[in-house]
Amino acid sequence: MFRNYVIAALRNLARNPLYAALNIGGVALGFTAALLIVLYVRDELSYENFIPGYRDTYLVATTGTPPEGHAPIKSFSTPSHVAAWINLDMATVASAARLTNSQIVVRRGDFEALESVYWADPNIVSILPLAVFAGNLATALDQPDGLVLTRTMARKYFGRDNVVGETLELKGRAKFTVKAVLEDLPSNTHLNVAMFASGTSPKSPLTQLDQTPLSSFPEDKGWLYIYVRLKKAQATNVERELPGLLDRHSVSGGAQPTSSIWHLSLEPINQIHLDPEGLSSMKPASRRETVYSFAAIGILIVFVASANFVSMMTARASRRAIEVGVRKAMGARRRELIVQFMGESLIYVLLATLAALSVAKLSLPILNAYLKRTIAFAYWSDPSLAASTATIVVMVGALAAIYPALVLSALRPVQMLGKGGITTAQSSDRVRRALVTAQFAVLIGLILAVIVLFRQASFATHESLRMDSDQVVVIGHACRNGFEDAVKAISGVRAVACSNWAPPDPVGSASGATAPGGQSTIVWYASIDFGYFELFGLEPLAGRFHSKSRSTDAFSVGASSEIHDSLVINESAVRALGFPTPQSSIGQMIEWSHFVPGLGQTGRHLSEVIGVVPDFQTSSIREPIEPAAFYVDLPHNGVMSIKLSGRDIPQSLASIDALWKKMGNGYPISPVFLDQLLQDKYTDITQQAQLLAAFAGVAVLIACLGLFALSASAAERRTKEIAVRKAMGASTAQVMRLLVWQFCQPVVWANLIAWPVAGWVMNRWLRGFAYHIDMDAWFFVASACLALTIALLTVSAHCFLVARAKPAVSLRYE
Repeated sequence: MFRNYVIAALRNLARNPLYAALNIGGVALGFTAALLIVLYVRDELSYENFIPGYRDTYLVATTGTPPEGHAPIKSFSTPSHVAAWINLDMATVASAARLTNSQIVVRRGDFEALESVYWADPNIVSILPLAVFAGNLATALDQPDGLVLTRTMARKYFGRDNVVGETLELKGRAKFTVKAVLEDLPSNTHLNVAMFASGTSPKSPLTQLDQTPLSSFPEDKGWLYIYVRLKKAQATNVERELPGLLDRHSVSGGAQPTSSIWHLSLEPINQIHLDPEGLSSMKPASRRETVYSFAAIGILIVFVASANFVSMMTARASRRAIEVGVRKAMGARRRELIVQFMGESLIYVLLATLAALSVAKLSLPILNAYLKRTIAFAYWSDPSLAASTATIVVMVGALAAIYPALVLSALRPVQMLGKGGITTAQSSDRVRRALVTAQFAVLIGLILAVIVLFRQASFATHESLRMDSDQVVVIGHACRNGFEDAVKAISGVRAVACSNWAPPDPVGSASGATAPGGQSTIVWYASIDFGYFELFGLEPLAGRFHSKSRSTDAFSVGASSEIHDSLVINESAVRALGFPTPQSSIGQMIEWSHFVPGLGQTGRHLSEVIGVVPDFQTSSIREPIEPAAFYVDLPHNGVMSIKLSGRDIPQSLASIDALWKKMGNGYPISPVFLDQLLQDKYTDITQQAQLLAAFAGVAVLIACLGLFALSASAAERRTKEIAVRKAMGASTAQVMRLLVWQFCQPVVWANLIAWPVAGWVMNRWLRGFAYHIDMDAWFFVASACLALTIALLTVSAHCFLVARAKPAVSLRYE
């Protein structure tokens, strides 16, 4: 019997190759998209799983509690001395180790490049036991000249993988010997490390920090990453000991205990990637909401494909009416017919799954290249993936097959054999229309989401900065040796200014500030250059910007160690400090302190507010613009911003590069356009928009396949009706309107479902940004019009051919 079922299924498939191809192709497309989404979501949720013992490994995070009215500030970096305190006092912690990075020129022979070198305590290898390709990782960092590279970094400098025993010069530090070579880190890790250097080196920042006594917490200039490996203990129990640890070892600098202002916590390393709230993360963070949203999109695409499958299978039921009638007349029971038709449906689904697996395997390298990931599709070597895929296929196949099987098996022999075959019941037509409506509701919702994502991405990369970023080039480590003055003389350079920070990076330092009336707040501060704001096209809301003509505008230390500096604050600082208007803050004296390289933290001193700059983005559009203060400290500015003219940009960049080489700067030049930095900062939003557009395109194609097949089937069933209408004088246009409207009605009804649901979801998504676009009405109208246009284009060609058919030929059809 099973053999007969298989033969019947294959014969039916061969008799209807077009519909079989459309059916299998639609399901295969849906499964391919869903499978790629599953692999992406799985990768997002499996960060650090490759590290042995990752569940017992944590990163120490530090959260500061600002004055009332300000949200806590969380950072994944922590003052250096905390690691020693943990190792000394906490028996539940197996080990704690520090990790900090420096931008250093690495040289081998004549080849050199600027690298991010991470200095590490030797015991970091027991906390983060990464996969080793060559050498002994356990002792690799014990010696002061120990160096650990990844295979990619080894090939970059030596042209081969096994380079244990070779040496590299860290310019300005010393020569280091490669003790071990690591396998390249997979993409699903928060670590962005390719080179570890021993923290025991005399030139290491860790050694220098160990020799620096701690002032009041957290006024420790060595904020870095501290990793801990716990013994068999709960992290919550360990965290209860951290406030006492902080109070025992730190000097609060005030009447309150340190733990009342600063809070230490343990962040599981496999959760860091999904925590966008923490500052100083090595890689941009994702969001759980985004991951779950893509999972939901995968489910919706599978639903569209399944609905399409059900619609097409039931639409073809009339073609098998006589077959069912004969089989029932010969004694076949309904249960046997259900088994046969479900088996046939599962064969379709199985063929679609095999096609989907093949296409997904071929498409994965493209997805990896786009996302810069190393997502693997180890189907045969990953039992969990294989089992989950097989389970989903069987479930979807069974659910998609059950209704067509019930419809086909319910047909009555007397009806079918007596009339030579009939169409399916009206209830089946209603179900098909409901499924088409649901398909297009999903489609309209996806189109609306794509529009919102692209508009928000455009807002983030072009409008959110609130300053003129066009044709601005940023170069790090450039403000030295007279290079700034030389660049100003280059043709095509409109303006040059230095700073110790540049947007869109967040301002990295904060301090408590108090206004004359006693209003206190936390202000983020940065050192800038004369003409810095003018370079970006900003104008003061009140007062003025720093000027070279006024000697008191620059930071200085008087003979009596008195600090002098003038401040330009932003609008948010004006409000936070309690000034009613920007103008009222001009001339006011703000009490605060800030860090000065080589000098350390200044004491609390008064600085005059000389101007107010409009709020501009100093962090991310996900966060409100924080109060900020800017002062001029020229010797310690290192980041150069260059405004170029619109003409001869390549020549200007070439001249800057030649000048750099001529002046013998110690670092390779690395200019980058500010617009590109913005693009990189919001890569996640752009990628989400583009991926969603691609998956929406898949949903569109699936819906089009189903709509095309349904229109062909409906036109075929209405051949005699159309012929009679034409014989009675109906024109081709009138018949076209009749047929097209039949398939456009579900699209119109779909808007009533899609608009409120998709609108609510996208509004919730936009609330995750402090600054975002508005949900304009044209978004909804555009999504509806686009879906209607897709439906019209899909069915109109076939309907036109049917409407033009000659009545005489059509009446002979049946």
